[in-house]
Amino acid sequence: MVVTALVGAEGAAAHAIVVSATPTDGVVVAAAPRGAVITFDSGVRVGPRNAAIRNDGTSVIGGPARITDGRTLVIPFRTNLGQGNFTVRWSVVSQDGHEEEGLIAFGVGRSATTPFATLTTSPTVTWERVVMRWLFLAGTLLAAGLAIFAVVVLRPLQREHQLARPLANGAFLGLALAFVGADALAHAKGVGGTRFELWVSCATIVAGAGAAAAALAPRLPALRYGAYGAGVALLAAPTLSGHALDSSQAAVLSPVADVLHLGAAALWIGGLGGLAMTLPRVDPSSRAAIVRRFGAIAGPALIVLVAAGASRALTELASVSQLWSTPYGRTLIAKSALLTSALIVGTFARRRLASGGRPRRLIGVELGLLAIVVLAAGILTDLQPGRAGARHATPSNAPSLLDIPVPPPANAYVDAQELGPYAVALAFDGSRAQVTVAGSDGTAPADITVLLDGKPATACGRGCYSTVIHGTRLQVTINGTPLTFTLPGELISGSDLLRATTLAYQALRTVTVRESLASLANNAQITVFREQAPDRFGYEITAAADRSIVGTSGVVLGKERWDRIAHGAWTHTTQSSPVVPFADWTAAARNIYEADDGTITFYDPSFPAWFRLRIDPTTHLPSELHMVGAAHFMTHSYSAFNEPISLSAPS
Repeated sequence: MVVTALVGAEGAAAHAIVVSATPTDGVVVAAAPRGAVITFDSGVRVGPRNAAIRNDGTSVIGGPARITDGRTLVIPFRTNLGQGNFTVRWSVVSQDGHEEEGLIAFGVGRSATTPFATLTTSPTVTWERVVMRWLFLAGTLLAAGLAIFAVVVLRPLQREHQLARPLANGAFLGLALAFVGADALAHAKGVGGTRFELWVSCATIVAGAGAAAAALAPRLPALRYGAYGAGVALLAAPTLSGHALDSSQAAVLSPVADVLHLGAAALWIGGLGGLAMTLPRVDPSSRAAIVRRFGAIAGPALIVLVAAGASRALTELASVSQLWSTPYGRTLIAKSALLTSALIVGTFARRRLASGGRPRRLIGVELGLLAIVVLAAGILTDLQPGRAGARHATPSNAPSLLDIPVPPPANAYVDAQELGPYAVALAFDGSRAQVTVAGSDGTAPADITVLLDGKPATACGRGCYSTVIHGTRLQVTINGTPLTFTLPGELISGSDLLRATTLAYQALRTVTVRESLASLANNAQITVFREQAPDRFGYEITAAADRSIVGTSGVVLGKERWDRIAHGAWTHTTQSSPVVPFADWTAAARNIYEADDGTITFYDPSFPAWFRLRIDPTTHLPSELHMVGAAHFMTHSYSAFNEPISLSAPS
């Protein structure tokens, strides 16, 4: 059974394999990531079903998914995710046209429970795709096999010209099937721009031209050679569009074995079709000669079929046990059992032919079994090969909650600044200062030297340093680079002012927000948001270190969303309706104190992040917000309160 299973390995098509993912599935991270980053072992394109949600169903996707370096999918999140559980569904199309999906469930912060996915994925095998592939493969094998049968079997016996009409009719049937299947596959959703689309589109043209030649061959007999050539040329399409050219495959062995396997299968299937169409039309002596010549060729072809299939199986299976432990292996066994049955039926048919009989029924049964074998091959192309399934995504270095710097104590004045990749936060209770340092991953960096007012700091926990305060300023020096905090003369609560500002802001009809978001001092991204209550907004990236995304924009009208990258084509998706305007802080904000007239500072553990908010004392509306978090340094400038805004669907 192992040997026969190896025979059936033809047709496996490449699946892009995840080699790394951040965040990893099931992880609870300290700080909210800016997006999901999934890297594959080969080239991919953005699929149609990328999504990111909070597990209550609220969309948190912050823009259109994009591909970087050809094989890394980036799904951006909205800023300020807060704590909780989230689910990401990634969707890509591999270079051989496979639409693939996966799920990542992760949590953020101490309030997260054990992460679990609340989105679902679509099945990798659909009957629509299987039927498309069956039409393409069956038509290709029939057309190519008839061409080989005509040239290698009939022509040396000087019977090809006599049987030109039935051969042309058979070639037309095969090429027409291949044309319909290839055209459907080339226009399948999501395959645009892939290697699969390129070669299947070429196959569509070749099959269409060949079918036209076969249709005209009864009037212009020479055109049958064009149909033969088209059939043989189609044999290259499954190899050029499929798994054999994947980067993980042997550069020479895989494509050569693939073509040989397809050619041998074509000779078997097309040869049987040729026998069924030609034998009733010739005399007994010619019939015997055709059977003998086909038998002499079919034996070596069967050896090639087994050898090429075995070499392909060796590249698809990581172990023999995967024959029964994976869907791919079990389908391979079923296909091999059908092939074995067809071989047994074919042996009886050839014996009856050799004795002068006419085993039409046996040939029909054999062709029927082989048609089911091709159907199984169509299923195999959409299943993940065993070797691919044996490879796992490498874990990311996600921070443990045990590594998160300690939060500020209650009732302390807080402030924060960025220093290179570090978020440096201050907590001051009137006599003693506590300084917290968080790295870009949200954890306490272990390789830094911290001085407070020029003196070695006293450790007070993870990433925590403290000192007694003797004035109204504190200089913090990290690895030789200083920054200064100004301390209030007295602690004055700003809770009422923040509450009034939250209510005033969220009661606005319209507002424009200019956002500067960075993880370092030199990589800020500027985005302008125009928001219209209750559920409409537009955005545009006006500046970024990565100039390729400048011009990226979007419009959200309730549940309808349109996004485009850098003035490209619009992509339409649906989502849960947003609520705008909505404050960038949450009700969990604490340590709320006045820093000076019209400015308050506070800490929000939902992110976690430190905020400095400047407020108009007359309107209680915010004018500027500065947020410092792990790898998140954000500034919001607010303007155009209640001024008219026009938002509409892109035309």
